[in-house]
Amino acid sequence: MTVIHPSGPAVQAAFQQLRSIVEVWHAAGRTAATAAIKPALMHGEPPLLVEELGFESFSRFLDAAVAAGAINRYRTAKGHWILLPRDAQPPAPQAVQSLRTDLWRAFVDWTDGLERRWDTELRTTIMLPVDDSGAPLWESRPDRFVKIPAITQSQQIGWMKEFAGEYPDQQSALETALEPESMRGEWLRTLRRLDLTSQWRSYLQAKVIDVAERWATTNAVAISEIMSLAPSSNQSSVAASATATAARRRGQVGNTGAAKNLLVEQLRGAVHAAVDAMSFEELAALQIRALHLLNSAH
Repeated sequence: MTVIHPSGPAVQAAFQQLRSIVEVWHAAGRTAATAAIKPALMHGEPPLLVEELGFESFSRFLDAAVAAGAINRYRTAKGHWILLPRDAQPPAPQAVQSLRTDLWRAFVDWTDGLERRWDTELRTTIMLPVDDSGAPLWESRPDRFVKIPAITQSQQIGWMKEFAGEYPDQQSALETALEPESMRGEWLRTLRRLDLTSQWRSYLQAKVIDVAERWATTNAVAISEIMSLAPSSNQSSVAASATATAARRRGQVGNTGAAKNLLVEQLRGAVHAAVDAMSFEELAALQIRALHLLNSAH
């Protein structure tokens, strides 16, 4: 719907007054945020009240000023509107930095009995469960900790060769990439060149999931505790495909109910993690059926 803005000499004079303030602030290196510009106009000479000009709000007044070419504006990554002179260009968008998830948890998790360390070689966070004396719990309570065996390089190379065998037309190129004299990273470059990256990722995840589930079963670890849904839709589809592939390789093709239940649990875990990371404003804007909230209250 097209919005018809007020016009006339008084409106044009208001645009000129706004443009003058924005240009002065910009020249002085002062940020012309809309929240600061509005009171400056209201207390200017003459005072500017946009409602008296026929505008529903200050936001509509700014919309009209931008449309008329009096000023320019842009929105920051945090959602604030910044006004600029009409010939000034918005700054190039900058990447929004955020604290790594592992380091975030180390700082904000107030659970007692955890010693937090930063590994300077692996460049990762380690949270060590310790007893009252500060000794690692795996020394005093070894039954609590289940050893995880690493998947060896030779085993993973074997998977690569198995994968290559599933693509006869590209098998030779894939196997060449695995030769000892091949350059580092040649396998991944070959996958990209043959457009097989996503297929390999799904195949690899299926293999790793299979190993992880066998390890969990052997050590009485609940499968639901080791699985989580990938954060993006693309990764989710890959994870779902990998889970299904792992099930097929174990001869569980018909067990669609169990696979569905597993994916449901993964999705619930991802939703819980997303909600925990939301701000108050994001939580307030979240749309949830009232029935679920009533059920959770009992």
